Amino acid sequence: MKIAILTNGWDNQNFARAIKGLQKFESEYSDIINFHFFVSFSTWSLNQQENTSEEAIFKLPELSSYDGVMIFSSMLTDEAITMIHKAVLKAGIPAISIGQELEFLKIQL
Repeated sequence: MKIAILTNGWDNQNFARAIKGLQKFESEYSDIINFHFFVSFSTWSLNQQENTSEEAIFKLPELSSYDGVMIFSSMLTDEAITMIHKAVLKAGIPAISIGQELEFLKIQL
C-alpha cells in the first residue's frame, strides 16, 4: 500500500508528531505500507509567484498510482487546496484531511 502525504513544512510541530506516529506504524508494517511525503514551504507572506513555485511539489505525485492521500491541511493556501482537490478527484482515491475541514472530503480529522 502506498500513501501520499501532502503538507506544508511551516506546520512543523503537528507534522513532527504525526511523522513519529507514522514511522512507528510503518516500522511495524513496512512490508505492506509506504508513505511518500510531499512538503511545501509556501506561506501567506510570500508573493503569488513564490507560493506557486513552492506548491509545485504537489504536482509531482501521480495520485492515481497511490492507494490514498493524507492531507495536513492547516497551513495550506487556498490555491494549494484547490490544486489538491482537483488531483484527488481526478485520481479517484480516498483522502483524509488533518487540520481543517475540506468540503470535497468525507473524512476529516
